Amino acid sequence: MGVVTLAYYISTTVVALVVGLTLVLAIRPGRGNMMQSTTQEAGAAPHLFRDAFLDLLINVVLENIVQAAIQQTGTKYVYMDRSVVNNSHVVQGPGRNASLEDILTPNTTGLRPQRPAHWEQKSVYMLGMNTIGILAYCVVFGLCLGRLGKAGEVMLRFFTSLNDITMTMVTLVIWYSPIGILFLTMSKILAVEDLLTTGRQLGIYSVTNLVGYAVHSAIVLPLIYLALTRRNPYRITRGILQALVTAVGTNSSAATLPVNVRCCEDNLKIDRTICRFVLPIGVTINMDGTAIFQVVTVVFIAQLNAIPLNVIDIFIICLYTTLTSVGLAGIPGGGFVTLFVIMFTVGLPPDDVYFVLPIVWLLGRVITMVNISGDCVAAALLAHYFPRQGAGAVHREQEQNMIDHADIV
Repeated sequence: MGVVTLAYYISTTVVALVVGLTLVLAIRPGRGNMMQSTTQEAGAAPHLFRDAFLDLLINVVLENIVQAAIQQTGTKYVYMDRSVVNNSHVVQGPGRNASLEDILTPNTTGLRPQRPAHWEQKSVYMLGMNTIGILAYCVVFGLCLGRLGKAGEVMLRFFTSLNDITMTMVTLVIWYSPIGILFLTMSKILAVEDLLTTGRQLGIYSVTNLVGYAVHSAIVLPLIYLALTRRNPYRITRGILQALVTAVGTNSSAATLPVNVRCCEDNLKIDRTICRFVLPIGVTINMDGTAIFQVVTVVFIAQLNAIPLNVIDIFIICLYTTLTSVGLAGIPGGGFVTLFVIMFTVGLPPDDVYFVLPIVWLLGRVITMVNISGDCVAAALLAHYFPRQGAGAVHREQEQNMIDHADIV
């Protein structure tokens, strides 16, 4: 059951990414006067999938855990046009910046023959959090700490105290966050030159998100359930109406969990054991609506800034979106917080995330409805494929209740 549940949740997250990505690339809500041509100019730097994949593997192994919080390793191509000028090699690039080391390379042996222009590959540190490396390091650190047993209790208490201190500091920041968010939002509004075009783009962005949620929850998930069970999928929606209303009010999957469990047990007649196994896991792992929101938002901001995205960039965005959506806390605005991590990772301006903040409160409620709908579909699927296991668990529970009752008598 655990393997099937995990495979289903990850698969639906990938499908949700495909839905959101298809819509945002087709509708292009960020297009407008500020949008430039996304076609690659002649003589532009090569961008190879091999380099992106190797950079991903290199970033897994950290050189410095502190440096990983602000920088990551990447491959950069510098246009080298070497000319003989005063016994020095001059690096000239068409509209590109080069470092001082690239620009002047002293020549102590005299004049060198001229070489043809070419692209030179360099491995450099770029601004952006190395999320993959930090996660890999923390997983290995935690496994090693767990194997130490009592010898690691000192370090465990240290990190517990560090977490308490950090949460206290975060609490102080939260008290001033309304003022900070107000000025961050106002600064973005004042920086907009054409409010009419920007408002139209923001409206199209909202519609793109809502269409993605509707397609995934009303078409994709029902088709998956119909294909696997040959049953009416919309009976699940009728059975969880109370949970959907609760999701709109709370904007939290975790707060909706008790109502969701009761609806699945009482209305859909799903076994209690399956409900209390699948639904709590789904609150943490199954974030289909959040995945759609994140991929649409990242591509939308790239379109606003006229930053062209190729296949490699889209692959990296989808990869990091999947990693951040799995394990996300089911709290209000959790998907918005992780947007900063994705923006840092793919090299987009993170401050532009505040551009969509005014409508996040509305989209967040629809996202929660999509998330809990996916959880209920997963519970119904598990109940269809594991009926005996659920019945056996109920039977064992009844036997245990009878034994406890006999002991009391």
